[in-house]
Amino acid sequence: MTKPQISPPSNAIAGVDAYAANAYRESHDAYEGLILQLCDRWRVIICRHGMQFVLQKRSSTTNTGVWLGKSFCTTREALIDVCSRLELISGESDQEMLDALPNRACDFRRK
Repeated sequence: MTKPQISPPSNAIAGVDAYAANAYRESHDAYEGLILQLCDRWRVIICRHGMQFVLQKRSSTTNTGVWLGKSFCTTREALIDVCSRLELISGESDQEMLDALPNRACDFRRK
């Protein structure tokens, strides 16, 4: 009697790069809307609909954690306020990047 054949996961068919295929998911490491990596466990993204800035925190210190939304801001001012209260702005470069964002998230354009 022969063993039944097990099909590979759907993301492995025809050489699809599973890492790149998940880049549209906001919780994924390779999310294409990444704006700023503040530190190892905190980052700022633009949501997939382009309506809000999302401050995310990694759920774990290991690479198996996922990115979870902690604050959802429609304006740059609100985002900077949240980042300041959480003491996430570590230097001039972080502040300059945040200051360079448009006033409203809906005006942000991905490159």
